Amino acid sequence: MKGAIVCDRIDLNNPATIRSVIEGLAAEIARSSCWGNLEVKGGCYFTTRGWRPQASAGWYVICEDNRQPLYAGSAENLNNRLNSPTGSLDDFANSKRKRDSVRNFIKAFWTQGLIGDLKVAFITESGLCDRIGITGPLSALDRCNVEKLLNVFRQRIVNMATHAIVPHGRYK
Repeated sequence: MKGAIVCDRIDLNNPATIRSVIEGLAAEIARSSCWGNLEVKGGCYFTTRGWRPQASAGWYVICEDNRQPLYAGSAENLNNRLNSPTGSLDDFANSKRKRDSVRNFIKAFWTQGLIGDLKVAFITESGLCDRIGITGPLSALDRCNVEKLLNVFRQRIVNMATHAIVPHGRYK
């Protein structure tokens, strides 16, 4: 069908499924244990301060201190993606790079003092799967599609989580 999203098990052409995934992501972010401080180390890579996300597959949302979402991404290993020079470097230290990712812009602007304190929320794949009632692991296509959905709706999802506006109960 023209105009349809290519999907695997998570049918993002179904509005009810989309709402379920958005609610699941918001409910996971609403857990206080999924939030932590994020810093830029050496101007080139991210590091979490005083906590470590799980070493599992999932997604993350980088926010300015007021919970304004700046970026959403996915990772095979959330801890490595947010805490290692190789996992969060984004070729920023490569002098031959031809372009910069959004993550590099965040690092540069934070280093220049143009962005306030950074927070990051993480969502594990297993947590989301539990919330939407499917068995993991997800396919690469579904994982990528959830990342795109998270990017499109990141402001709504963070607002829902921050204000505990999640239809199936209050999460804080």
